Amino acid sequence: MDESTYQLEVERRVAEARAAHLPALVLGYPGFHKLPSLDDLPFLVEFTVSFARNLKLDELAKLHNLRYLSLQFVGQIDIEPIAHLEKLETLFISNGKISSFDVLKLLTRIEALDLSYTNFDDLRVIARLRNMRSLNLRGTPVSDLSPISNLTKLESLNISDTKVTSLRPVARLDSLLKGARQTGHQYDTHTYGGILYTNAPLDDPTLLGFVGLRKKERTEYVLRHLQKSLDAEDSANTDWDEIALSSLSGVPTPFEFSFSPGKAVQAIGGSANWPSLPLAGSASDLAYRLAASREIANGIVEGLDAGEYQVRREYARELRRYVAKLPTDPGTGNILLADAAARTLRALFSVEADVLSTGFASSLKTFLEQHIGLRAYYPEIQTFYADVRDGKLNTPLPLDATGKFARTVKEFTPAVFEPAVSTALDETSSADDSPTLKPTESEPSSSEKVLQPPPDPLGEIEPSKARSLAIAATVGKLWKAFMDGEKYNRAIKAWIDAAHKLRPIVQMILEWYWKHNSG
Repeated sequence: MDESTYQLEVERRVAEARAAHLPALVLGYPGFHKLPSLDDLPFLVEFTVSFARNLKLDELAKLHNLRYLSLQFVGQIDIEPIAHLEKLETLFISNGKISSFDVLKLLTRIEALDLSYTNFDDLRVIARLRNMRSLNLRGTPVSDLSPISNLTKLESLNISDTKVTSLRPVARLDSLLKGARQTGHQYDTHTYGGILYTNAPLDDPTLLGFVGLRKKERTEYVLRHLQKSLDAEDSANTDWDEIALSSLSGVPTPFEFSFSPGKAVQAIGGSANWPSLPLAGSASDLAYRLAASREIANGIVEGLDAGEYQVRREYARELRRYVAKLPTDPGTGNILLADAAARTLRALFSVEADVLSTGFASSLKTFLEQHIGLRAYYPEIQTFYADVRDGKLNTPLPLDATGKFARTVKEFTPAVFEPAVSTALDETSSADDSPTLKPTESEPSSSEKVLQPPPDPLGEIEPSKARSLAIAATVGKLWKAFMDGEKYNRAIKAWIDAAHKLRPIVQMILEWYWKHNSG
C-alpha cells in the first residue's frame, strides 16, 4: 500500500472505533503520517500507535479518558500533548527519539512507564511519580538511579543495556522483591517484576554473578547483598553521603542544577514550577489565577508606593519578591520562592492583624486567598510542607557550613560554577527570611473591624525549619551536579581544588539532614 492508502485505512479505523464505541484502538501502519481527528472518542481508554515515523501527536490531547498509551517505532516525536491525559496510568514509548521528556513529571497517576530504546537519560524528570510500579529503561543512556530511590511502590525495574554502574540507590526498595514474587505479565514484557540488569556495566562483580538467576532469586540476592553492604558501612563515609543525597533528591527545591561536558555547573528551574493540570479546563483556570494573583499583588504595592497605607516596609518587599518569582507559564518563574514570600506576608499579617487598617488587611487577605487557590496546581508545594513537618530535628542548620559553601561556590565561579548558581543559593537562603515580628505602635479605629489572615489549608510550618530544609536540599542537588562534573573534569585543577574545599562542608550539611530526617 502507498502512503495515501495507509492514511485512508487509519481514518477508517478511527471512524469505526467512534461508531462502535470501542474502548481500544490500534494503529500500526508504517506508511501513515498524520493522526486524524480524535474528537468524540470519550469511551477510548487504550490507544496504540506503531511504525508511524515523526508523527505529530496534537490530537492526543483530546483523549481525556485515556488510561493506556503505547507509541512504538515512531521516530522523532514531540510528546508534549500527553500533558493533557490526566487519567493516564500506563505509558509505553519505545524505539524513538523524543524532543523533550519534561512533560512526564506532570503524569502523577502513572503506574507503568516503558521508555526502552529511547534517548531518555535523566531520571530526575520522573523522581516525583510516586505511584510508579513498573519502569522499563532498557537500551536508554540512563546512568544514575539516585533520583528514583524514593519510589517506594516500584515493583519492576529493567535497566538492561543501560549505562548504570551502581544499584545502590535502589537497595532499600523492598517493593522490588514483592514484584519479583508475582507471576504472569502484570508489568512490561521484558521484566515481569523484580530487577533486571543484563549488560549493564555494574561496578560490583558480585551482582554480575546473579544476573542469570530467575527473577525471584535474582532480586532477593541483589537486595540482600546491597542492604548488607549498606548496613555494614560507617555513617560518616562517602557511601552514607550517597544515601543522604538520594533522600534529599526527593525534596522540592526552588532551584536544581545540571552539568554538561565542556560547561560549568548551571542552575535550572526546579520541577516544582511545572503545574499539575488534572481537568480539561485546568490550564485556562491556572492562567486566570496567576494573572489575578499578580494583579492583586501589584495593586497593593502601588497603594503602598502612593502612601495609602502606613505599614512596615517588609510588606512591599515581600510583595515585590512574590511578583518577581510568580510563574507566568508552566515551567517559568519560581513557585516555591513565591510561596515563601506569601508565607512571610501571612506571618506579618497574623502578628499585626489588630493594628492594620481595614483597607490594607482586606486587600492582603484577598491576595492570600488567591495565592492559596494556586497551590492546588503545584503539588510540590504540599510535598515541601510535608517534608518540613516530618523533620525530627530542631537543631538549626549550621550557618558556618552554609556560608562557607556559598563563599566557596563564588570563589570557583565561573571556572566551575556559572554565576547564576551563586544567585540561586542567595535567593534560596533569603526565602522565609522573616524579620522579628513585633506589632507596630499604631492602633486601628474602634469602628474598624479586625480582619484575620485566611487559615492555611496545608497547616503551619516553622519558617526557620522551612528555610533550613530548602537550603540543605539545594546544596545537596548542587553537590550532586558537581560530582557529575568532577568525574568528567577530575584532572582539571579548578575542579580538584573546589572538591577539596566543598566536600567537608557538604558532609556537615548532609549530617544535619540525616538527623533531621531520621531523628
